Amino acid sequence: MKRKKRHSKKPGQFPIFVILAVALVGAIAAIILLLPSGPYECDTEYCFAERANECKPTIFWNQIENATIQYEITDQCVLVKTIIDFPATEEPEIRDALLGKNMTCYYEEDLFLIDHLETLKGVFEDCEGELKVIIEYLES
Repeated sequence: MKRKKRHSKKPGQFPIFVILAVALVGAIAAIILLLPSGPYECDTEYCFAERANECKPTIFWNQIENATIQYEITDQCVLVKTIIDFPATEEPEIRDALLGKNMTCYYEEDLFLIDHLETLKGVFEDCEGELKVIIEYLES
């Protein structure tokens, strides 16, 4: 009887499918790393307003009346305004009432108003949420 020859691999040789799998995983990882990881961050009101008018996901922090406000645009032409810091010198009741509260404002593409960024209140016509209710209460 004849013996069948066994194919022996030389040390360091890998099957082609292993090489292709590693290359595919590497390509996928590179694509994931190159994708944006969240909303674009603006440093100025003008940058934010420009991107907001295009309804591009964007985030911006601003100081108004000693409060730090985070503004975030979704890709659906929605502005979310959140009080993320309030001065410790403010009355505790007011500080506690406003801190962490937000309101959602709706607008149409190319019609974002910079007025949303210039005061704590902003433009109220198309807004809703706890922050709007609290500001209206404090103003009454």
